[in-house]
Amino acid sequence: MNVNNKMLRHAFLITAHKEPDLLIDLVRLLSAENHYIIVNIDKKSELRGGVEPTIGKCCNQVIFTYYNVSHGGYSQISTTIKLLKLASELDVDYCHLISGQDFPCKSMAEFDCFFEVHNGESYMWFDSEEQHEIWSKVKYPSRVDRLYFNDIPFQEHYYVKLVVFYLNRLFSRFKFRSKIPNLRAGWNWFSWNKKVVSFVLNKYKDDISFFNRFKYTNCCDEIVFHTLLYPHLEQLKIHKDNSLRYINWTKMSENGILPNAPLVLTEKDLNDIDNHEVFFCRKVDTTISRSLLKILSQRVMPGFKSIMDGV
Repeated sequence: MNVNNKMLRHAFLITAHKEPDLLIDLVRLLSAENHYIIVNIDKKSELRGGVEPTIGKCCNQVIFTYYNVSHGGYSQISTTIKLLKLASELDVDYCHLISGQDFPCKSMAEFDCFFEVHNGESYMWFDSEEQHEIWSKVKYPSRVDRLYFNDIPFQEHYYVKLVVFYLNRLFSRFKFRSKIPNLRAGWNWFSWNKKVVSFVLNKYKDDISFFNRFKYTNCCDEIVFHTLLYPHLEQLKIHKDNSLRYINWTKMSENGILPNAPLVLTEKDLNDIDNHEVFFCRKVDTTISRSLLKILSQRVMPGFKSIMDGV
């Protein structure tokens, strides 16, 4: 326990681009005296300018940023770094990266108590050794050995998106980039103690070339931090098989193919969520997950009135 009787300070780093009502409820449920919330609203998103006044009324300790984020692009990595820098300036003890389609599963009292007990430990998910053995041969190299142009702006326009698609297809035929040794991968969502945050930010400051090599790659937000931190798991007290998040990647399609995105959760997934040691679940949305969200919000904050119900 914290011998100084001073509550640990937590920063929730939220990357959001849609679902305004869900984002507002998420911030309301996370709010506490010792909680700081940094929300990056994708600069090209329609969320911008629409949710800030409502969130500002219910949470004083919130910061908004507006960085462009492109799926699969280096912008996902650079945005995470920028949010970590902001959080470090707040002198927090923990940083928790989540998306605007994550949702808490337990009360903030339980959340705070867990990290008081496990202060100094960090949580993220690495691919298992069996997965690593298979995916390090093709999956990982396919993301880093070729050039991708996912960060080209204005992809909300059809013809720009089409150009990016064909550029990526063209350059996917060539493998001419320098190899990155000892690749590791896993889920990009994490709960890091300040020791890990400092380690990552110092690496970014002292060896920017490590990060620059991940520019023009594909979906390497799931690789860059894992590759960096894997040799230091014991030193930094990182749990590599528990991110404290429930994410279902296992539901196969009718032809037996695993999905390329997490399953959108419903009330039917509640037992599975309860059977895991987690504080967040994803992916949820306000339509498919409506019943699940109602149940979870009452667990987190009994009597909670959702913005989706017109509050």
